[in-house]
Amino acid sequence: MARRANLLAMRTRERGRINVSKIHVSNCHYAAAGIPQSDDWRSVCGSSGPEVRCEYGGWVCGVEGCESVGSATLPGIALSGSYAKGTAISLGTDVDIFVSVDCAQPVNQIYWSLFQYCVDHQLRPQVQNVSVRVQSNGLNVDLVPGRRQKGNTTDHTLYKRKKDTWVQTNVAQHIQFVSTAGRADEIRALKIWRERNYLDFPSFYLELTIIEALKHKRSNSPADKVLTALKYLEETFIHARVVDPANSNNVISDDLRPEEKGTIARAAHKSLGMQSWESVLW
Repeated sequence: MARRANLLAMRTRERGRINVSKIHVSNCHYAAAGIPQSDDWRSVCGSSGPEVRCEYGGWVCGVEGCESVGSATLPGIALSGSYAKGTAISLGTDVDIFVSVDCAQPVNQIYWSLFQYCVDHQLRPQVQNVSVRVQSNGLNVDLVPGRRQKGNTTDHTLYKRKKDTWVQTNVAQHIQFVSTAGRADEIRALKIWRERNYLDFPSFYLELTIIEALKHKRSNSPADKVLTALKYLEETFIHARVVDPANSNNVISDDLRPEEKGTIARAAHKSLGMQSWESVLW
């Protein structure tokens, strides 16, 4: 059992490695001169930042009501999602880039104007729930536009395409909450499991679920903690209400339908019956 636990830990670390320093969206022009890049970029991509050469100021100017390019219109661009939280795996090929927009326009117009900009520049964008996806060097790059709230705050409003609505949240708080929870290895293991089982399980929803499942778990065994998480998915997940730590009115568990949650629970039940970790994670 100790050997299996060590193998599990090794595989989780191995699958957690990926180099994103070569992200380059040749026709995407987001990081216009004068627009600050966060330290997250520099920590991953080096002191010069990533090669996302942007003049996406052109996109912002294309949004009616946004009249200028610079820090007043694009307050910042930063890695978000799994890379920023330290929970990315090499089986996942998507990188989230959060784009803070200071603009009075409705968020649905901001979202669709970004999509159209990518179409016009032959980037073959794909619509996601809160992002617009383009490809770069074999990676899916998810551009997440968010309209910054008024005042001295990092709260943003995001467009949710699937339900044609908006939600107020705080991506910086998401990163802080997940990255300081101390569950990165277990989250990566369950992301590997998700990919191997071809499950539709949004990453932020998964991260919050695993943190909750292991809230009172004190074991040092990676295998024991992953088993606890799988049991939670099998027995409790379907009916658990999961809310955004930055906004309790944003119910993350509503992002999946009951039948989609049932598919995840059944996959967990099947995995718990496996005889070896090799059958569960790879």
